[in-house]
Amino acid sequence: MNIKGTAVHSVAEFIKKKYPDRYSDWLQALPAESHKIFKGMILTSGWYTLHDGLTVPLRISAKVFFSGNNEEAARTMGQFSANEALTGVYKFFVKLGSPKFLIERAGNLMSTYFQPSEVRISGIDKNKVTMLITKFPEPDEIIEWNIAGWIERALEVSGCSNVLVDIPKSLALGHPVTEFDITWS
Repeated sequence: MNIKGTAVHSVAEFIKKKYPDRYSDWLQALPAESHKIFKGMILTSGWYTLHDGLTVPLRISAKVFFSGNNEEAARTMGQFSANEALTGVYKFFVKLGSPKFLIERAGNLMSTYFQPSEVRISGIDKNKVTMLITKFPEPDEIIEWNIAGWIERALEVSGCSNVLVDIPKSLALGHPVTEFDITWS
């Protein structure tokens, strides 16, 4: 499974901005394959293995910067990634679209970052949407939490408040889908 370079790049940028004095320590803590990716130039238009480009770097980040709290690290870094991705002209489009409009296009967005993956939307209400990941060959809770953080921040950028993304079902935990229950006010 592959991850777009944009997401990989945001991991490096997060650490450089939030922990600039500890970037080299983090880099040294990475296993060889991940280290190669982050020591070199990360191509935002390129594709990297999900495991070496995102899963492992998130786990190491959790260990080094978040006292081992994988969920906090993944959500925080997902929010940062959304902030970075939704700047300039993209921020304008996000602000113009309704939350439902954004979530309904999640399938296209997911396949822009994760290949292969499939997403569908079910249960659209006034301030609630359920998003289901139905195909994701390398499921991992840390990736699901990272996606949840990204969704939270994207909806905040669009003008929503009190955004909450709960994950009651997880491919990583053996469920047939990963379910994101998304609410806002």
